[in-house]
Amino acid sequence: MLALTPAIVRADSPVFVDSLAPQVFTLTPGGHQSVRREAVGAARRDALTENQRAVVLATLGGLETSCRTGLLPKDEEPGSPWLAWRPLARADVGETVWYVAALSCSDSLCGSRLVLHDRLALLAVGRERSRVLLLPPEPAAIGDEGSAVVDSADVIPGDGFTLVPVKRHLQSDHPCYDGGDYTATDQQFVLLLRGDSLVQSMVLTRREEWDSHDDVDGDQETYRRSALSIMASSIRMDYQVIERQHSPDGDESKTRIKVTQRGVVRVAYDKASGRFRRVQ
Repeated sequence: MLALTPAIVRADSPVFVDSLAPQVFTLTPGGHQSVRREAVGAARRDALTENQRAVVLATLGGLETSCRTGLLPKDEEPGSPWLAWRPLARADVGETVWYVAALSCSDSLCGSRLVLHDRLALLAVGRERSRVLLLPPEPAAIGDEGSAVVDSADVIPGDGFTLVPVKRHLQSDHPCYDGGDYTATDQQFVLLLRGDSLVQSMVLTRREEWDSHDDVDGDQETYRRSALSIMASSIRMDYQVIERQHSPDGDESKTRIKVTQRGVVRVAYDKASGRFRRVQ
């Protein structure tokens, strides 16, 4: 059986991270010219063409090595991981076309259900260069967590910039193993784009759950809930962390519930610096 160690921990992820540095891959000059021609062509597709996707995946081909850590050679292991590019949105920022997608290290090692291990992927097709930027910066591998799914993206025009909010959901369930503690996290990435530059990449932990089974002291659940608002010039998230301690005898009347943390994150755009800054 494949041994997996979930990367998600009990509801203690940072509530807000100001800026992550992405992992960056630069397309060759020939690859740039190829994807540029189709990006600014008459069709103006939101998703990559087959040719563009082939160029991008060839540029990222080395990531299959980290994706397949500890596995047999791919031709010896049917159902083994492969890289996939799933389109989510397109943003035209000045002369640069930004394609927003999920880059997935996918596997079906334990049956027919496809398990996704997504990172947020950005293809920036500028006038002089094209690059792929991946967040979070750590490579995705099938042993890192149960699953990670980038499932939606929006485009919000701002005053001289563009915001791109993207949701990513992580959970510890995986068909290769059963039981144990359950963890789940919803991350909200908010990307500030200007021209062909990713000026700032922010991350808010909007939801988090941790369920621990204990026959002696009783099961415990910890969860973070939040209300999140994202506008062109401001972001606000109100959140609280709640603990629920169950009785080992199963008597729900003995369940203890307490709020262990409350907080507010407010972030506003600062014209002087051209970046968002936390104000609360």
